[in-house]
Amino acid sequence: MDSVIKVKDVITPINNYLRSGDGIGQATGYLRYIQLASLRILEEIDRVCSIADMDYFLAGGGLLGAARTGGFIPWDDDLDIFMSLSDYERFISVFNRHNSIDGLFATLHSAPTGVWNMIKVRHKSIPEVSVDVFCYEIMYRCMSIKERLAFTKQLQTLNVIHSKKRSRYHDVESYHKSFRDLTNENIKDLAFDLDCAEPTLFFSLGFCHNSIKCNAFRMRDMLPTRKISFENRLFNAPADIDVFLTYCFGDYLRLPIDPSLHVDVENIELEQALMLKAFISCMPEYRQMHQRILL
Repeated sequence: MDSVIKVKDVITPINNYLRSGDGIGQATGYLRYIQLASLRILEEIDRVCSIADMDYFLAGGGLLGAARTGGFIPWDDDLDIFMSLSDYERFISVFNRHNSIDGLFATLHSAPTGVWNMIKVRHKSIPEVSVDVFCYEIMYRCMSIKERLAFTKQLQTLNVIHSKKRSRYHDVESYHKSFRDLTNENIKDLAFDLDCAEPTLFFSLGFCHNSIKCNAFRMRDMLPTRKISFENRLFNAPADIDVFLTYCFGDYLRLPIDPSLHVDVENIELEQALMLKAFISCMPEYRQMHQRILL
């Protein structure tokens, strides 16, 4: 596993990435509409975070696409961001108070299996589209790569243990709190320690994607956030994007074997399609797609 982490030292430059010349273009049709809807939601999240002095960074497929080509991966259909636990805990009330787009709202969410726990920002009339908000915490303990990989396994184990309790809870808020309690019982050194020269940042509250190789990072590789261009807009990203993506995915410039979607774009109902189009009709990308039709 160490060799996977060290691949960052010899990684292919982003501007030589295979997709830049192999003819794989932008998503089209309803998949592109879904991407643009997610993008509009992210723009609003970015605006609210800016006025409320809340920080976040783009992650997952969105950051992969930004690093590779500056936009969505052609087959991607959602966006993920991370923020500190303190900002995460106030995000719902802040966003719902300052959001300026009718129909948008933030709420706690948990998958039926109990494995996924996050905040979702979505539109009440377009449930297929959302931006998922996860949180990170700071552990004031210096950890080697091997220790961070072992810690990731510990987090994944806690997540599996906790997911089995999902049926005991009737509301998502209580279920999330129980996960926080479980984490506090099992993860040590969360308290502030002035003697710690290299704090560790880790994703918490149930983010344990099976494809993620490492869930814990040196804080200086993640913070302070920096800007990255995504779909011709600037959003927040981790301090060292290459290190972060390598820790998460290994050789992140390699084409995936089996790309998959979260949304069934082949079975979008007519009413939903029209609502989706209405939601993104104000965006320049939508008008460019339909320029001849809208004239």
